[in-house]
Amino acid sequence: MSDSTPVALPETPGLVWEPLQPENRDDLIRLIAEMERIDNPPYRTSAEEVDQIFAVTYAGLGGWDQDSQLVAYAIVRLVETNGYQAICSGGVGVNWRKRGVGTEIFQWEVATARKMLADKPRPAQIVCFVDRSSSNISGWMYTFGFEKKHSFLELRRDLNEPIPEIEPGQYLKIVPWSETFDDRVRRAHNELMELTSGSPAQDMESWTSNRPFFAPEWSFIALDKSSDVAEVAGYLLSARYEQDWEALGWKEGYTEILGVLPDYAESKVAQALLSRALNTYRDSGMAFAAVGLAEENPTEVAKLYTSFGYQATGGSTMWVVDLKDKPTLEDIAEANQSAAGVKPARL
Repeated sequence: MSDSTPVALPETPGLVWEPLQPENRDDLIRLIAEMERIDNPPYRTSAEEVDQIFAVTYAGLGGWDQDSQLVAYAIVRLVETNGYQAICSGGVGVNWRKRGVGTEIFQWEVATARKMLADKPRPAQIVCFVDRSSSNISGWMYTFGFEKKHSFLELRRDLNEPIPEIEPGQYLKIVPWSETFDDRVRRAHNELMELTSGSPAQDMESWTSNRPFFAPEWSFIALDKSSDVAEVAGYLLSARYEQDWEALGWKEGYTEILGVLPDYAESKVAQALLSRALNTYRDSGMAFAAVGLAEENPTEVAKLYTSFGYQATGGSTMWVVDLKDKPTLEDIAEANQSAAGVKPARL
């Protein structure tokens, strides 16, 4: 769903800038694949992930060269969490790098994000995720008014190493994921997220659509069977990022979500769920298990994975511009200036 927010387009000799539309999907897939082949990050972007961009409220910009080839792009996606976030992403083809194109599209992204958020309720943020390998980018981000907000770690475990067998405890049982329990797991997850982060509840449509790489055969539920009606005590949802495997050089199972309800925090539910998942990854022919964690997660969360032999392998940083508590005339005027190509003072 394209956002119609008007923002001044860059002016780059040799490039034609136009809004990026769903009909440009194949061009965007080709450009991202070319960039990832050259840059060789430890992942690959799938066609499904590109489709997700066009399925949400977004603003997109494409730069076409004289041969009508897409050589640069910028995307700003509007996401509602416990506020609003305008998430910026983009890239430049290898033959157009070091010509200032990256700066131009980033300026467009920030101006577009401000415009998209100008009349939204607060809290509201402009967000960029930057790989840790881009260590020289900090000064540039500060120049544009961003601050480091969160850091994320990627951890990995060799599945050739012995996996401990752990039982969850009396009256508790680990069962394979099934559609029968999916809505109950969703409600349990909503409860846990409200307690821990204040995140808004997900309805069934968003719960299922937000996991395009969900691997039900690698996912499990912990049930409390101490009463007539089994209660959800915990859950582990896995994902298959098969598009990444060639770049990585191996196959791996990815733990997407691991949650334990507060009443079972002192039990071995988390350990039993992870043990079951690791064994299943291995039995499916996976070489490694992987997970992503926010560094500010409670120490116990990190300890759970390190106690199972996970080791940190990389990470990323979330850079944020926090907008004011509520939209003001100044916010809207500043967004309009940015949209018109006038660089705001705070940038």
